Amino acid sequence: MELVDLIEPIDFDVFPSTVFSEGKVGVKIKYLTELSEPGTFSKREVVILGLLELGASNFGRDNYDALREALYNMYDHFTMLKIRDLGNVKSGRTVVDTKVAFDEVIAEITRQGAFPLVLGNQSSLFHVLFKRNQRDGNVIWFDSRIPSLKNDEVCGWNYHLQDEDKKMLIVLGTQKYLNSKTNMDDFQSFGGHHLGVGKIRDEMCLMEPELRDSIAVGVHLDVMKSVDTPGGITPHPNGLSSTEMCQMMWYYGMGNRPSSLSFWGYHVDFDPTLLGAYSIAQMIWHFLMGLESFDNDFFTGTEAKCMDHYVIPLDSYGVVLYFMKHRISERWWFAVQYNNLRSDYVSCLREDYEFSRKGEITERLWRYIVHKRMNVVHKDNS
Repeated sequence: MELVDLIEPIDFDVFPSTVFSEGKVGVKIKYLTELSEPGTFSKREVVILGLLELGASNFGRDNYDALREALYNMYDHFTMLKIRDLGNVKSGRTVVDTKVAFDEVIAEITRQGAFPLVLGNQSSLFHVLFKRNQRDGNVIWFDSRIPSLKNDEVCGWNYHLQDEDKKMLIVLGTQKYLNSKTNMDDFQSFGGHHLGVGKIRDEMCLMEPELRDSIAVGVHLDVMKSVDTPGGITPHPNGLSSTEMCQMMWYYGMGNRPSSLSFWGYHVDFDPTLLGAYSIAQMIWHFLMGLESFDNDFFTGTEAKCMDHYVIPLDSYGVVLYFMKHRISERWWFAVQYNNLRSDYVSCLREDYEFSRKGEITERLWRYIVHKRMNVVHKDNS
């Protein structure tokens, strides 16, 4: 089926003229959308996509119009980025039909090297993005709850993970009193990783390497404080703030290889002041700003003139650690050698290196070594 048959094009006439004033994001998006062929995308182009579902042709449209208007109304500081609004994926008769259509659209966007930015309601459809990216690297899911392992568990992403899926998933923003101890222990025992609101708030810098290495990021509104971002169907007095989320979206935009960003669970009926719509739009804006200022230091500067290299043998753990630091950006990476095999390089912080110098390892390094989450790619001939 042709892509145009699966898409309901955006109707720019439903938005107020103010969002198309000079210098606004809406001007760029409207211009590039009207100029482009529906099925043709350029590399690293950002493609906004709504997701109509549950068999009703208008389900979610009001939500996405509110989010789009908030984003369009912001000022354009993206001189290098191409941003297009493809419209909404048409709903099918069933959720399965919608999932198939969504998968086809995402496949075509990513095949041409473009970046899908998805606005959705039924977060179970995030699994389309998860399955497309989990083999290539970590996937991050922002939620107050860990995805369910049993039928009686509740999570914004209502999907039962297979054991092999867990080790590639990082859940950020969890709240312990909303998760059973059994579910949390089982998730971690298979290599899954989660960080609570308090840990993130106390050590925001820990999020940068995780997001820098992530392939796909999904955000469920359940992860945020309702006073900051109303619009979620389940109000929460606690959670991550809009400011914290904007910073982490910027981290992701600055990452090594982002491939998709999605937002789930927003309902305009629960957002009478549209504060939630503007909060989500600001998260998107900060992500786009990260893409705009992406340094590309790892891919263009692995040679000796750009990197400082350090080797630290840890005999007590049976591994050798290799660290790299970029001399300009001062960002860090590490690799692990098992016997004569070395892993890919993974993002880290300077503190990971400093702990290793003392013969110790941080929680981040321990997680990768124990669960062997990094793919061994070549023999070490050094």
